[in-house]
Amino acid sequence: MPFRAAWAAYNRALESSPVLTKACTSLVGFTVGDVLTQCFVMPEPKYDVMRTVRLGSFGFLIHGTTGHYFYSFLDSQIPGTAMRTVATKVAIDQLVWNPIFGCMFFTYLGLAEGKSFAQIGDKIKSDLKTAVMGSWVVWIPAHIINFRFIPTEQRLLYINSIQIGYNVFLSIIGNKKADEPKEEKKVEWLALVGGCASPSAFGPFPGDQAAERGAEGAFLRERPASRPSPRAPPPPPQAIIFAGPPSFARAGPTSLLSHRLSPP
Repeated sequence: MPFRAAWAAYNRALESSPVLTKACTSLVGFTVGDVLTQCFVMPEPKYDVMRTVRLGSFGFLIHGTTGHYFYSFLDSQIPGTAMRTVATKVAIDQLVWNPIFGCMFFTYLGLAEGKSFAQIGDKIKSDLKTAVMGSWVVWIPAHIINFRFIPTEQRLLYINSIQIGYNVFLSIIGNKKADEPKEEKKVEWLALVGGCASPSAFGPFPGDQAAERGAEGAFLRERPASRPSPRAPPPPPQAIIFAGPPSFARAGPTSLLSHRLSPP
């Protein structure tokens, strides 16, 4: 049968060239995952060939090769298929290897797209947590089966068979734009107590009219023409009068002036 012959040929390739065979397996997995994403899951008006090339090359150059060495090392250090051994391997894979893999994934795609290291850092800060925690739903049960029943040399084929579906998620999150940091809004407050200082010494206050937002998003405020110049001497201090209860109102202006509010 054709399937049996293909399976036998694949196993022979694993024995003769394990790294290359697993790299080609990951190339197919990542390529098919992105093709499915662009054609059926999130179709775009124009197919992005270079996006598929970037993801496929990541599978060939990074995923297949690092996966071969990582899982071979893990099996050599923690042999066996007992449930405690399986749980230990799953924990190491998801808590240690998974974040490292995510950083490699976003860094590779960023460099392939010509992004700066600052942009790549923003992307990792924005989406690494989502990628790692999102993978737990798929890969914790998948790796329980993987480490319990799948032979070491077949692990990457098993992973890539599941990876085709998971790569749809990776394709979406890997090509999503990083969330832009929110700009802090600065609020200017002006406190004028009894005219003790010139308004121009404190800059614009909330009553000013805001001009159109500039190209860089800053608000330019216009000063009213009637406002005194910053070089003009401040007006003399004005008395702050405490009117008090109605009894003070009957006392006349002379008594009112005697009840001046003293500073604390």
